[in-house]
Amino acid sequence: MNATTVASAIATDVGAAIEPRWEVAGQFELESCLDTNVRFRALVPRGTLEANGAAQAIALFRRWFGEDDTFDVIDAAIGQVGPRLYLRWQVRTGSVGDPSSFRLVEQHAFATTRERIEALDLLCSGFTSASPNPVKEYQR
Repeated sequence: MNATTVASAIATDVGAAIEPRWEVAGQFELESCLDTNVRFRALVPRGTLEANGAAQAIALFRRWFGEDDTFDVIDAAIGQVGPRLYLRWQVRTGSVGDPSSFRLVEQHAFATTRERIEALDLLCSGFTSASPNPVKEYQR
């Protein structure tokens, strides 16, 4: 299996993972995409974060998104830059019971892959207030 085929297969898995299944609030389906020893680095508005291993990486995603019962993918893209997988998603999250809780965030990530993601470098826009109604058009 060549690198492009592996990246394509992982992109399919990650594409499904960036919209978590909300049967159990905050249950992320990233484990199937991440190597157990994944190195995860994130640049967020407060500074840098690092996690070693899938459990720590998933814990960061749960911290960011696990409290909300609504998770709408507004826009997403998957591509490849040389040997690295490129992922981007913009999501609107919040709690149906609290209209003021809705937030908008965009994240860009580059992944080093083999059979699974071995390294993930992420850049986060930070959360901004969003309307509780789905965003139809978002100006950049």
